[in-house]
Parts: sequence; C-alpha cells; structure tokens
Amino acid sequence: MEKIVYSPFLENKRGLVLSDLEKERYVNLILRAKEAKAYPHQSGFYVRTAGIARDGTEYLGGNKEYGFSDAFIHGETAVISGMRDLTNSPLEAIAWYKKEGEIVTSDSCGRPCGNCRDVLSTYCNPNLVLLNGNETGVVLTHLNDYLFENFRQIDLSKLSEEGIDKAYLASRAGVDIYLPENMKHKMYGAALVSEDGSVWRGSHYTNVGYDSVTPVMAAVLNWMNDYPAGSVSEKHMGLTKLVIAGGGEMINPFYRDRQAILELDEIIRRFRGDNVPLKVEIVKLGEKIEAYETDTDEWLPHPFSPGAFRMDDVMSAQLDKLINCK
Repeated sequence: MEKIVYSPFLENKRGLVLSDLEKERYVNLILRAKEAKAYPHQSGFYVRTAGIARDGTEYLGGNKEYGFSDAFIHGETAVISGMRDLTNSPLEAIAWYKKEGEIVTSDSCGRPCGNCRDVLSTYCNPNLVLLNGNETGVVLTHLNDYLFENFRQIDLSKLSEEGIDKAYLASRAGVDIYLPENMKHKMYGAALVSEDGSVWRGSHYTNVGYDSVTPVMAAVLNWMNDYPAGSVSEKHMGLTKLVIAGGGEMINPFYRDRQAILELDEIIRRFRGDNVPLKVEIVKLGEKIEAYETDTDEWLPHPFSPGAFRMDDVMSAQLDKLINCK
C-alpha cells in the first residue's frame, strides 16, 4: 500500500506535515478498519471503522442496523463506546475503510452524519483525526472541519418576531422529565416559518426508553404530516426560515437537527430549481435577549446528505412522494 495521505482542507491545517511514523500509524489503522464487522440490514452500506487511542489501544467497530428504526449503532459510535471500555486514554484517530477497489482522491473525505457529530463532539477533542481510505490512499481531516458554532449576531432592532413565540412555546412544551436538572436549561424549540405566515413548530420528545425526537426534526415531521399529499402546496414550499428559541443558556442546536432540516431544504430547493439555503435564526430569551443567524448550508459543513452525495434519485423520489402521492 502506498503511504499517500491527502489533506483536502490543507488551508486550515497550517501546513500539516506528517512524519513517516504517523503515516505508518494511520495507514495501518485504515487496514485494521477493513477487518471490522458491519451489519447494514437497512442501508446496505458497510461502515467498517477502527479507532486508536494515544496509548496505542485499538478497537474495531461497524454499523449494526435494524430496519425501520433508529435503534442502530453507527461505526463511529461503536468505536467510541468500545474504546471507553478499554482505556481512559483520549481517542487520537478514527478511520473508515473505503470500499475496496475505489480510488481514493483528495475529495474522498469521510463525512460523519449529524448524529455522529453530536457524539464525537461530546466525547472527543475537536482535533480528533478522521481518516478515510483504502489500499490506494488515505484522506486525513479533523473533527473540527465538520463543526460550526460561529453564528453571526443579529442586531435586535432588526430581528423579526415572526416564529420566535412559537419556537419558544415549543421549547417550553418539550418533554424534559427524563433529563437531569443540569441539562433541562439546554432545551430549545423550533418553528418552520412560511412566507404566508404559516408556522410548524417542533418540541423535544423523549420517553422512558430514551427514544427521542429532537426539536427541528419534530418541526420537519409536523411540516410533512401537514402536507396535502398529491398536490403542490405553495405554503409548504414557501419556507422562509427556521427559528430556534429557548430560555436557558445560548443554544447550540444538535447536528442531528441540522441534518434533518438540510435534507428537507434540499428537496424544496430541488422543487424551486435554485440552490439558496434556508435562513436560520437562533434566539435566546430571558433577562438578556441574544439572537444569531446562519443557514442550512453554513451550520453543517461538508454535510452527510443526499445533495452532498449527488443522490438525485433519492431527492426526486422524496419530492415525488410529497406532490404526487395519492
């Protein structure tokens, strides 16, 4: 195997240079990932993953799926869970084995899904090395390449109240009885706002089994369940923004939620025939009001989405489900 290591975001790496020892370590980790067991009963996509801690401890993990449910394990989360049982040493790198035979180029960066970004950012350092490759080469990125929190502050005098009250009400209505007290202040709500004034709100839901639906995902589901199947609904296709609001500390929306709204936005953009991302407003209420803005592209860099993977058939099928389903 050639020890070719690409770094597609080199401008952010300050001249990243790897020693021969580091290259050997990362190439070997890719080959170790090839041995991981994966059971993709739903997606058919094998995620073979390996992790290495700073003390040299390694662990293999693959995706385990159970159809029609999100009760499955991703390759990355399998590695993090297993590694924490073996060592307290910080995780240094996670590697995905790219499909055998595919040529690795600098565009072959691994893209964690929204759910995995939430887990990785909770349990790992932002400088965690992420590797994707096979015998033809390796692409190296870092976890912080896939994270975004630098939201732009909004002048409160220019902030529209449209959707804020509904999003805040959704935050208050969220099910927090299974959360410890030190986490309840992190609850937020969501509201999808249309140009005709229609609003679809979303609250956090969880149950005693800790199965959860996050606020933006709930708003998307409410939007979809309200859609008049078999027609073109201008009010649904006329979304102007997503509002997120809460009364606790500054809100940092789940990456799982960011992926949920991006996938919906990609379908709507396909319908409109443009590539303009949906505006997102994040508002913290309370004694001191703060407001920030971003959009569905910016807050999920290098996304794991149908649009990013050029899955035109998937997006067309979803759009067809909406406007042609009888």
